[in-house]
Amino acid sequence: MKIIISVILAYFLSGIWQIMNDIDAPIMEKPLWAIRPTISNAILVALTWFMRPIQKFLRNSHNQKARPIAFGLLVVITQMCVLTGMIWGCIVLATIIFNNIILQVITTIILLLIVNMLSPIIHLVLMVPISLVQLIIGGILDLLFPKKEG
Repeated sequence: MKIIISVILAYFLSGIWQIMNDIDAPIMEKPLWAIRPTISNAILVALTWFMRPIQKFLRNSHNQKARPIAFGLLVVITQMCVLTGMIWGCIVLATIIFNNIILQVITTIILLLIVNMLSPIIHLVLMVPISLVQLIIGGILDLLFPKKEG
């Protein structure tokens, strides 16, 4: 149950992160919806955030579709795994400390805020092993989906 809550929360937090990135983007790189933002467009972007990395790879690929989708999914899966792991760790730590559900929720929120403040340090520590795993998986994907020239 904790992992399901972590995955759902990571999905929605990634959607909110995408909304904030779109709104804060420079005017020439801002998506059209972010120039005149509405709630309905923000909800649509929040629910479809996982398509952005795939679209980014597809824009740079002219004659093939499987390779950019595979590499875009690698980015999405990596982001979801890291965020889900951090949220799950906060939930587990809160359940170890307290038995009361209200105190667990409050502690989880406080721990998530602390993790958010320490995210540059955590990011530096986690990026080395994550980059190695991405490099290995990217190499395998490169062999499975070779780049076509021309």
